[in-house]
Amino acid sequence: MIFIYNLLLLFLIILFSPFILIGIIINPKWRKDVLERFCIYDKEPAVEGKKTIWFHTASVGEIQALIPVLKELKNICEGYEFVITTTSINGKNKIKKELNDLILFSCFVPVDLYFFTDYFIRKIKPQLVVFIETELWPNLINNIYLKKVPLVLMNGRISEKSFIFYRVFSFIFAVILQKFMFIIVQSEKMAKRFISIGKLDNHKIIVLPNTKFSIEGNLKYKYLISKEKNKKIIIAGSIREGEEELIIKSFFNLKDKAILIVAPRYLKRVNNIIQILNKYNLKYELWTNLNECNKILDCEVVILNTIGELTHFYSMGDIAIVGGGFKNFGGHNPIEPAFYGLPVIVGKNMFNFEDTTNRLVTGGGTFVVEADVTEMTNILKLLVYNENERISKGYNNKKVVENFKSSAETTALLIKEILVDKKLYEEQK
Repeated sequence: MIFIYNLLLLFLIILFSPFILIGIIINPKWRKDVLERFCIYDKEPAVEGKKTIWFHTASVGEIQALIPVLKELKNICEGYEFVITTTSINGKNKIKKELNDLILFSCFVPVDLYFFTDYFIRKIKPQLVVFIETELWPNLINNIYLKKVPLVLMNGRISEKSFIFYRVFSFIFAVILQKFMFIIVQSEKMAKRFISIGKLDNHKIIVLPNTKFSIEGNLKYKYLISKEKNKKIIIAGSIREGEEELIIKSFFNLKDKAILIVAPRYLKRVNNIIQILNKYNLKYELWTNLNECNKILDCEVVILNTIGELTHFYSMGDIAIVGGGFKNFGGHNPIEPAFYGLPVIVGKNMFNFEDTTNRLVTGGGTFVVEADVTEMTNILKLLVYNENERISKGYNNKKVVENFKSSAETTALLIKEILVDKKLYEEQK
């Protein structure tokens, strides 16, 4: 299986090598990124004589889940240094922005060929490797396993949509999953999916809530409204293509009672949002033209045209709409607005956050709606006009987050136990 996988991957690299070379030549920034994937670094990792734990993440969402775990580990694992790899530029930027003080080294994960993965493992000499969610790279995992380094999968999840794919190729993924010492999954439902695909023993599966529930507030003064509000603030976060008009049209009849803040998932959609707002004759401002929260109160709609500020806007909002689920994108993280005590509205396609959404809905603070203007408008009206309903729904969401807040601490303690007793790993092999 590994041999066939390597042949296919090598073929793809050779096929695309002309484009890679052109990119390296003409784009200095891209050159640095590509070279990192082949284990060539501006500054080599200074790991000699140090005990390291290596965490691998896909992108921003997985890093967000890792942050509270790393903070816990920093307190309880004295003498260990952290190395983080990621597969995306956004992930790398997130690490640099929020984790630079906590970690020893970060870079792109090496290309999943034997030589590069083997070189990287020997370079950083990890005591333990933790993969976040469903990052399953055959060569990387196999090489770690061959070097007898304990492997853990944290926040494991397989969406209902991708479950079919993993089942079809279970002859590949079963081999990979069996190399993990423990697989920490987000729910009993996820446990059953992993066991089915990987043909795993029950003792390898541990059920713990998503560590994203261990979110911490980080309010800054510029994000606080000091003036008395006479309108409710609706934060529409991570809105995707095809969802903008649904939300804007649903808001239209509430413009006298509420203010809409639209945060597109991708900034290239800002002009499309402006076109829709002009279609409905709604007055709007770009956040970069305001840059002061009190000025929001004089607007009908504000477009959040910056990156990295959405969390802070949830903290000043009254109602949240979380995008990605009104179309077939899989949804985006509803934990942040829930943490700030906002009632949340999401679409029916939340398969990337299936367990999280189910917990919030069951807790009584989150609405799941069709991509239907009438249904969305009715729920918004209920929350805008009925203060008791809005406050109670928000309280329910916050309570769910509080109930699972210790998940990062528990995960960190488990990782520490694995480090303390590696003999357990050797016995299971």
